[in-house]
Amino acid sequence: MLKNVYWLWHNVVPPEVCDYVVKSTNWDMATDGTIDSDAPLREVTNPIVRITNVVWAENLSIMGCVTHAHIHAANVNAGWNFKFDSFEKTQLGRYAVDGHYDWHRDTYMPIDGRQRKLSVTVLLNDPSEFEGGEFEFKELEAEQQAVLGKGSIVVFPSFLEHRVKPIAKGERFSAVCWASGPAFA
Repeated sequence: MLKNVYWLWHNVVPPEVCDYVVKSTNWDMATDGTIDSDAPLREVTNPIVRITNVVWAENLSIMGCVTHAHIHAANVNAGWNFKFDSFEKTQLGRYAVDGHYDWHRDTYMPIDGRQRKLSVTVLLNDPSEFEGGEFEFKELEAEQQAVLGKGSIVVFPSFLEHRVKPIAKGERFSAVCWASGPAFA
């Protein structure tokens, strides 16, 4: 059992950095968010499970650097000490009205002996700018949830089930990334 289910920093990314990332992202290049399918290495869209627009940021982008540094710190601070050696690109997400991502895990069956170990989510805009869109862990009671504000970062083991509830009004912007390494034994 995990001593720390997640590691949370409140409002650590300055608001002007969050605003810059959202405004400088070319959302015209966004694609629909996908989910893993039953076929190996194949992803599909499924609006019942997920409605999100995504743009990929390079590892050396602002959000790539922020997410990587916080994954490293959380891995030590939370006492997980997972072995990982690579990061995927950072996914910038836009959830418009009805946008959501139902219960899911970020990890997958090991491929070539590797899998996702840690996930990170950064909220890029203020929750007052949208209704709904709460980030939740399935295993936790309401009072235990990680409440995110603009610039907040939460890191957690990729095998934990989580979701983003549907947006009722406004838009929610986030950045997510994953650290991968040798498969869990």
